[in-house]
Amino acid sequence: MKTLGLLVIAGVVELLGPSGRRVAQQQQGDRADGTGQFLEVAMYSAPGVNGFSRVQLWTSKREGGRYTRTRLQERELQIPDPRAIARELYDFPFANFANPNAALAENRMAVLCGGAEFTLRFLNLQALTVGRSVVLPALARQIALRPGNGEVWVTHSGSANQISISDPVSERVVGSIPFRLNPQAVPVGLFFSASGRTAYAVVRNPESATDRGFVFVIDPATRQIRNQFSLGTTNPSSAVLSPDGAVIYITGTSLNELNTTEPSMTVFDTLTGASSVAATGLPIAADQIVIHPNGQRIYWAFPSTFGLDEYDVQARRVLRRISLPRLIQPQGLEFTPSGDVLIVRDGAGQQALHLDVERGEVLDSQTIPAGPSVAILRP
Repeated sequence: MKTLGLLVIAGVVELLGPSGRRVAQQQQGDRADGTGQFLEVAMYSAPGVNGFSRVQLWTSKREGGRYTRTRLQERELQIPDPRAIARELYDFPFANFANPNAALAENRMAVLCGGAEFTLRFLNLQALTVGRSVVLPALARQIALRPGNGEVWVTHSGSANQISISDPVSERVVGSIPFRLNPQAVPVGLFFSASGRTAYAVVRNPESATDRGFVFVIDPATRQIRNQFSLGTTNPSSAVLSPDGAVIYITGTSLNELNTTEPSMTVFDTLTGASSVAATGLPIAADQIVIHPNGQRIYWAFPSTFGLDEYDVQARRVLRRISLPRLIQPQGLEFTPSGDVLIVRDGAGQQALHLDVERGEVLDSQTIPAGPSVAILRP
């Protein structure tokens, strides 16, 4: 084992060492100016304008016990049916910029478009403009930016189940990594280690009775699959990588002690490649999950009850259900990097909530329809 700065290189896995975890914990507090300020990018299909989306930039902060949001900019851009946003983060002290919007200049962002058009769009959030479209080879599922070089990785399902790789400079697809599974295989998660030296893809393989899911470990430099680990009879529906890169948490269904299928949580150890079912009998097989930046809690939407479930990774059980006001059907969950605010978009109506999950308190509500949203503060 060799230590490089804050990273521990162990085989093909890179974990944050103790010093790196301390830095991460320190970064979860408010900014040095005490405001806890961050920016939010909200995007949704423009009403009545085919092939365009409305992009909004907001700034939010908590200061002196008050929580405020201000819309900085709004524009309609040629982005059809936005499905997901990927971004690479940099620190940006607001005091260094004459205009708060200029702080977004160094944050590369890409938007995954869906519906009848399988494309990517690259965004310049300082000028709020969109570049040329990149035509993708098939139906797209997830999107992720490779840290350090800005490559855009997109997973595809169906007969072309693979990862396609796009170059943000030339704005074209420059490579692909096939999963070589059956045509019904569906990717449910795509992640990079903090350094960008390792990528992970979680794929559902429903036509198999014994290997219902896989975790692929990929070398981004060579674009080769290093290892392929079976999840056995676990059928994954969603996945998330822990903040320290040590564990992938996978929701879906697994066999219980009575050999019947139940909603479950499975954990995959990125160091050893071993997976185990952490819990069965969960309320639902969640298809959208988000992990708190401290790595201790996982949240998923429970639309039928207009609420969220909070899962404790240590206790391996759901601790509570957080009820949402106004019959919000939650989707598009996104934590601020400090973890003090969870952004919840309403899948049925016109609301976006900013939620203090510790208190179950709604900090603010805005009229923003359902659609992708990201919060930006620090890497």
